[in-house]
Amino acid sequence: MRLLQYGYTSQMLLALQTKCLLMEHLALFFISGLVGGLLALKIVVIGLFLVGAGSGASIGIYVQHIVLGFIDAPDYVPYVIVVLFAISGGIILLYQKENIFAVMASILGAFVFTQGWVYFAKYVNIIDLVDTKRDDTENKQFWAQIGSIVALSILGSLYQWGWLSCARKKNNDNSSPLME
Repeated sequence: MRLLQYGYTSQMLLALQTKCLLMEHLALFFISGLVGGLLALKIVVIGLFLVGAGSGASIGIYVQHIVLGFIDAPDYVPYVIVVLFAISGGIILLYQKENIFAVMASILGAFVFTQGWVYFAKYVNIIDLVDTKRDDTENKQFWAQIGSIVALSILGSLYQWGWLSCARKKNNDNSSPLME
């Protein structure tokens, strides 16, 4: 009779351990799901910050090479410079994302427009001009394409920022819910 009782007690303990283990796993899955959901909700913001941080860190590397070439500093100073530039680059990109998106869209639109114009005019495209040596005529075409890309990029950026009089007269709410 005692053997049966010990067997039943050990089965109860095993069931209790299994139940506790199941509860721990459920709690872990729940917390992981919440963290993953929050990351997915803020993926654009996190991505923008990381792009800005990478850009700021690369600028910080150049700055620390320039600055530390002239002064004697402790060993930790290059790391501090790079980290400060990375954090400031991430924050700047987060707060200026609409302006940066406007500039990037303008540059891309200007490039595509210029390459379409070059294709239909039967000129040599800019990629082939960069890869090969150019004669004087192709050199003029190259600089005409670069100049038109720069001019159209500036005009497109000014238009999107609302600095041209024909842009955004009454409706100034062009925010995207994805970017918030």
